[in-house]
Amino acid sequence: MSESKDFENPSVRKQGSMKTRTVQSIGYILVDANGKLVGTTGFSRDINDRKEMARALEESERSKAVLISNLPGVAYRCKNDKNWTMTFLSDGCYELTGYYPEELLNNNLVSYNELIHPDFRDVVYDQWGNDIKANRKSDDEYVIVTKSGEEKWVWEQSVPVPDKDGNLTESEGFILDITANKKILTALDASEDRFRTIFEKAPIGIGIFNTNTGIMHQINQKFSEIVGRTPEELSSLDWNSYSHPAELQENIDKLNQLKKKKNSSFSMNKRYIKPDGSIVWVNMMIVPFKSETISDMHLCMIEDITEKKQKEDEIIYLSFHDSLTGLYNRTFFEEEKRRFDASRRLPMSLIMGDVNGLKLINDSFGHGAGDNLLREIGRILKETCRAEDVLARIGGDEFVILLSGTGEAGAERLCQRIYKACRNYEKRTDKHTFYLSLSLGYATKNVNDVSVDDLLRDAEHMLYRKKNPERKKVRTTILQAIKKQLMAQNFASPQDYQALVTHAEELSEKLGLPTEQMKQLHLLLETHDMGELSLDKKLLSKDVADYSAEELDEYRKHAETGYRVALAVPEMNDIASEILAHHENWDGTGYPRGLKGHEIPILSRIIRVIDDYDDLTRKETVEDKPNQAVIAATLLTGAGTLYDPTIVEEFVDLIKR
Repeated sequence: MSESKDFENPSVRKQGSMKTRTVQSIGYILVDANGKLVGTTGFSRDINDRKEMARALEESERSKAVLISNLPGVAYRCKNDKNWTMTFLSDGCYELTGYYPEELLNNNLVSYNELIHPDFRDVVYDQWGNDIKANRKSDDEYVIVTKSGEEKWVWEQSVPVPDKDGNLTESEGFILDITANKKILTALDASEDRFRTIFEKAPIGIGIFNTNTGIMHQINQKFSEIVGRTPEELSSLDWNSYSHPAELQENIDKLNQLKKKKNSSFSMNKRYIKPDGSIVWVNMMIVPFKSETISDMHLCMIEDITEKKQKEDEIIYLSFHDSLTGLYNRTFFEEEKRRFDASRRLPMSLIMGDVNGLKLINDSFGHGAGDNLLREIGRILKETCRAEDVLARIGGDEFVILLSGTGEAGAERLCQRIYKACRNYEKRTDKHTFYLSLSLGYATKNVNDVSVDDLLRDAEHMLYRKKNPERKKVRTTILQAIKKQLMAQNFASPQDYQALVTHAEELSEKLGLPTEQMKQLHLLLETHDMGELSLDKKLLSKDVADYSAEELDEYRKHAETGYRVALAVPEMNDIASEILAHHENWDGTGYPRGLKGHEIPILSRIIRVIDDYDDLTRKETVEDKPNQAVIAATLLTGAGTLYDPTIVEEFVDLIKR
C-alpha cells in the first residue's frame, strides 16, 4: 500500500550559483500488508516555465480586467440571438444602463434587447443580423431605455466570434454613451437650421463674399431681389462691376482697412446698378466672416433704402424749392445771396419780377386759378433762362433771377425774352391759364462792394416805376384775356358770335333800351359766363343734365365768381349785378338768389333768353341742329317760368323773320 504527496519546491542550487526555479515533487509511501512503513519512492520535475506562463496569463487577465473596467462604456460578449443574451459584461454596465451585469447576464432579470428603444429594436436587430451573416463588423447608433426610464443614445460596435466549429454563434464588442454628443449635434443642427432660416428669410439682403476676388460665395433671396440679379449671375461677377462709381472708391478703401484689421466692421450708403440701368440705394454693413474652407471672407448685409433716400431727397428738395412752381424758394435765395456777395465774378445782375393781377385773379376766380398763373410764370422763366441762372420765388407774386457774369445789356435782353414769351403764351396749345402778365426790373453789380440786397432794392424800384402807371392797363389786359378765352370756349367762329350780337342789338331796339344799356348788353354778352373760367375743364366738357348733385353745386358758383370779377374791374362795375343774375328764372326757381319777375335786371332777363337760344343752336353738325320753328316753340314753352314773357315773345318774333 502506498500514499502519494505532491509539493513544489521553489529553490534549487545549480552549478554553484543560486537561482530560484520552481520544481514539482511527487512522493509515494510504501507499506506492507500489515501497514508497516517499508520505504518511499517518487520523482521531481522542473515546472518553472509553466509557473511563469501561468503568472503571465494571470497578469494579462488582470490587466484586461482593469482596462475593460475603465473603458468609457461597456465591453460585452453575447449570443447571436434575438435577446442579445449577454454572457459577459464589463462593470460599466451599471453606469450605462442602471442594471448590474448579473441582472443582464443570461437574461436573469432583463434582456439587452428589451433595453433597446422600441423605435430602434427591429431595425438594429436586422442590421446586426445582416452584419453577422456577412461576417463583418457591426456599427450602429440607437436609443436605449435605462432602468430609471432615461433615454440614452449609444454607439455600439461588435464583431462576430466563431466557435470551434467555425460557426458565428457569439459576438464581442462595446457600447458607448453618445447622448452628450447627440445633444451637441442636435443643437448644432438646430442652430444651423435657425441660421439657414434667418439667412434665407431675413428681410434684408445677406451675402457672403470673397474679400480678395469680390465674388459671391452665397446670398439669400432678398439680396438677389435688391440688386436685381440671379445667384447664377452674381456667382461670376465682382461686386465692383455692379456698384455705382460714385461710392466705389469709398467702398474699396473701407474694405482694405477691414483686411488690414484696422477696423472690425464698417457701414455705408451706396448704390447698385441693376441690369436695366436703374439704381437702388442700400445701407450696407460689412463684417469679417470665418469659413473653414475659404479664407478672407466677409459678410455683406444690405437694406434697400431707395424709398427712404427718395423721401430724404424730396425733403431736401422741398426745403430749398417752392412746391408750387418748382423754382428755388426764399430759403435757398438767402443762401445764394451770401455766395453771390462773396463771388468775384463780375459783372453780376439781378432781375426781379412781379406777377400782374394775381390778387384780382385770386379774388375773382379763386386761388386755384392764381396757382395756375404762378405755375405758368415759373414755366416761362425756366424756359427763357440759362441752366446756371438762379431762379427763385421769394414771395407770393415775386420772383428773382440771379445772373452770374451778366451785365446790364444781358439783363435787359433776358427781360425782353421773358416779355415776348408772355405775349406769345396765348398762342400755346399747352397753356393752363387764360391770362399771363409779368412786370420786371433789374440792377447790375460791377464792383465788389455792392451787395445782392442793394441790387434787389434797385431792381424793385425799377419794377414799380414801370408797374404803377400800368395798373389800368393790367385790368384791361385781364379783361381782354377773359373775353378771348370765353370767345374760344363758347363760339366755333367769330361769325357765330357776331350773329348773336346782331340778335341782341335787334332785340334791344325792339324793347326800346337806351344807348347806354345797349353798350352794357354788348359787354354782358361777352363776359356773363366769365365765372366758368374758374371751373375744371372736365366739368365744362359734360352736359349740365349729366351733372351729379355735387357737380351742379360747383357749376352754379360761376355766377358769383363772375360777379366778384366785375366788382374788381371798374370797367365792369355797371354790369356786376347783371352777371350775378343771368341764371335767375322769371318764376323764382333760378340761382343764385332765387329772384323772380321784375326783381331780375332786364339785361339779365335778355341774356337768359339769348343764352338758351345759343345753346339750342350749338350742335355738332348741321343735321343735328333744329330748325328755327322748333327752337321758337321750345323757347315759348319757357315763357312765364324761365323767361320774361314779353322778352321771349319779342325774341321769337325776331328769329322767325
